[in-house]
Amino acid sequence: MTLDVPTLTIAGSFVALLSGIMLIFTWQQYREMSAFIWWAASDFVLAAGIALLAYGEVSGNQPVLSAAFGCLTLATALVWTSARRLNGHRVRYATVAAGTMIVLAINLLPSSLPVADIRGGLSTFVSAAYLFAAAWTLVLHSKEKLASRWPLAGFVLLHAGMLLTGAITAAVLGGVPPLPELTSVFGMIHFEALIFVLGTTIFVIAAMRESREARYLLDAQTDALTGLTNRRAFLQFAERTAARCARGGEPIAVAVFDLDHFKRVNDTFGHAFGDEVLRLFARTARDALRPGDIISRVGGEEFFAVLPGATLSEALKVANRVRETFASAALSVDGTGVKATVSAGVMADSDSDTPLATMLENADAALYKAKLNGRNRVEAGGNGITGRTYPRLVKVA
Repeated sequence: MTLDVPTLTIAGSFVALLSGIMLIFTWQQYREMSAFIWWAASDFVLAAGIALLAYGEVSGNQPVLSAAFGCLTLATALVWTSARRLNGHRVRYATVAAGTMIVLAINLLPSSLPVADIRGGLSTFVSAAYLFAAAWTLVLHSKEKLASRWPLAGFVLLHAGMLLTGAITAAVLGGVPPLPELTSVFGMIHFEALIFVLGTTIFVIAAMRESREARYLLDAQTDALTGLTNRRAFLQFAERTAARCARGGEPIAVAVFDLDHFKRVNDTFGHAFGDEVLRLFARTARDALRPGDIISRVGGEEFFAVLPGATLSEALKVANRVRETFASAALSVDGTGVKATVSAGVMADSDSDTPLATMLENADAALYKAKLNGRNRVEAGGNGITGRTYPRLVKVA
């Protein structure tokens, strides 16, 4: 078999079809990830588009060529959609349809019009625009820091660049020549399309696996009720943060929060309502903390926070801001007057040489001092004040 553009076209259609089937089978293990379906749909549409393009070029049938360019454009729009779904963004059906409809409209124009000579190039330009948008989404708008998104974006960007080169060449030549030479720009696009389909299939699957593992890890570190980090993840983060502050000679502070009379809230309004109060505190506390601070629900109505770089006075200001914000937000919850409040204890270390467990013990003792002094207040802890004993924490690298 001679390696020429028709041969590459047939091979490209076959490879795209097989890649789509492979993604469908892989999706059976990742049914929660709709990005698989969108990319598989892109491969199927691409396979149809390439087959139609081959037949249209051989037969000179313009309606078939128009359908081919429509399919090829839709395939790139589906790649962009899959990239968006991989990042958790919604599908923009209107944008997907708009580019395809524009390409179909251009290609169905009468051959007598001047624009008819470059309609193939215009179609290729629209496809390149979709792919550049997909690469942009994968690299710059990625919510998950997946290593596989880089090679995936690279393949998409390479294909976009090839299509853009083809569009510019078509504009210069006054159209896309039928059955181009293998060594021409359009012949190289057919060859590169094979690499694009194979490469993206491999790294789409890798991205899905990596995304699932990241989500499992996140779920293992997250409190299901509030969405905050759980106790284990907090202690690991806090130990690393304390070690970093110690190396840099920076201060660090911790705070322990406990909702006041929370048992009374549960007994009066029910546990479901109490859960909503906990979620309200999580949201308000997260908003009131500084960038870089982290807060965790460690059990029941108790929360820990670590404030890297904060002195005692700064930590007291932050804790009081959390207290005041929550007290204001919890005057009424879901239309029910609650007037929920929170008490807090704060402990700071100016040179980060106090063990984290000791700091938490002192902050916990200060919290109970706040409870004894009337609740809805913040107290500062210090060396020599003892509260509940926390087991010494294992350092995390």
